[in-house]
Amino acid sequence: MKIVNGERAGIPGSEQTVLGWLRKATGPYRLDGIAISGCFVPDQRGNQAEADLVLITPRLCAAIEVKGIRQAVSGTLLCPANGRWTMPGVCDEPVHVRGGDLNPLEQARACTLNLKNLAVKSGITDTFVPGLVLVLPQHRQNVNLGPKSLPRGMDVRIGSMKEFRAWFRANERRKSPWTAQQALALIRELHFDSEITLADLVAEGFESHEPFAVPSGSASQPDSARTEAAEPRPVPLGRTTLPAYTTRAATTSAVRRTARASRPTPPVVPPRSTAPARKPARRVAPKVFGAAVALALLTGGWWVFGQGADRADPRETTTTGEITQSITDAPAPTPTAGAEQPPAAPPAPSPTRNCYPFNC
Repeated sequence: MKIVNGERAGIPGSEQTVLGWLRKATGPYRLDGIAISGCFVPDQRGNQAEADLVLITPRLCAAIEVKGIRQAVSGTLLCPANGRWTMPGVCDEPVHVRGGDLNPLEQARACTLNLKNLAVKSGITDTFVPGLVLVLPQHRQNVNLGPKSLPRGMDVRIGSMKEFRAWFRANERRKSPWTAQQALALIRELHFDSEITLADLVAEGFESHEPFAVPSGSASQPDSARTEAAEPRPVPLGRTTLPAYTTRAATTSAVRRTARASRPTPPVVPPRSTAPARKPARRVAPKVFGAAVALALLTGGWWVFGQGADRADPRETTTTGEITQSITDAPAPTPTAGAEQPPAAPPAPSPTRNCYPFNC
C-alpha cells in the first residue's frame, strides 16, 4: 500500500504503529491501495474534519481513527455509540476525544460523511464509506471490548494487524470497483493530487480505461504492460504470453504446466489379473495306452523267440504244463581187438530249459 503524508512531524505513536504495519505487510498480507495519513476532509460548509487515515482502494474507501489507551491498564472497554467510553481503573476518558465530541465515533462518522459528499461531487455513484475506530492498548496490556451497538457502517476493533486486516477484507466488497480516474478525482478534492499520479493508482490495483503518459525515471512507474496504453504487439507463433506483472516463479510454473500438457498421453494398460494361472490338465489316457502297447510288444517278442528255439531243437517237445525230452542215440560200435580206442566223448550237456512267458 502506498502511504502519503506519512513522514510529517508530530505523528502520534499509535498512528506510527499502524503505518508501520502497512509498510511491512508484504506478499499475501499486503493491502493494495492508497493510505493518506493526517488527512483533513472538508464538509459542504468548508469546515475540516481530520482523519488519522483515509484508505482508498478499488473496492473500499474508509476513514480510520487510531486511538491509544492513555493508561497501562487491562480490562474491558465499554464503547457505546451515544455515550462516553469507560474502562475499569480509568477515571477520565480512556482514549483521546476531540473537543466537543461525545466519543471517537463522532469524529470518524463526520469524516465518512465528508468523504461520501466529496465522492458524489467527483461524479462517483457507488459512494458507501465505512468508518473504523482502532484502539491500541499499551505494551503487555490485555484489553477486551464490551457489547457493541454501533451505527451502520461504523465499527470498533482492538488494535492488531490481524484484526485490522480482517476488518479490511470484510469491508472491501464494493460491487463496482473504482477506476484510477475516479480515485484520482477524489484525491484531487483532498488536495493530494501532486503526490499521487495515475500511474501510482494503476500500480496499486486500479484499472484505467484511458491512456495516460508515465514520466520517465519515475520511482512509482509500474510495468509497461500495466501502464502504457500502447497498441498490442503481435504475438509470435508457438509462444505462450503471460502478463507483464507475472513473477518469475509464476512464469516458471506456467511453462512447466504447458510442457506437461504437451506430453503424449501414455497408453492405458489393462490391469493384470491376480488370480493364479491354471495348470494344464494331465493327459493320462495316452500314457496308459502307450504303456499297454509297449507291454504287448514285449510279450509278443518273447513268444516269437520261444517259437524259434522250439523249431531249432527237434528233440524237445512242449506239452501243457511240462516239457518231455526224447533223445534217440545210435548203438555204439563194437570195439576191435588190438585197435586203438578213440578217446571217450565228453558227456553231452544237459538240455537247456527255455522259459516262456507265463510258463516258467
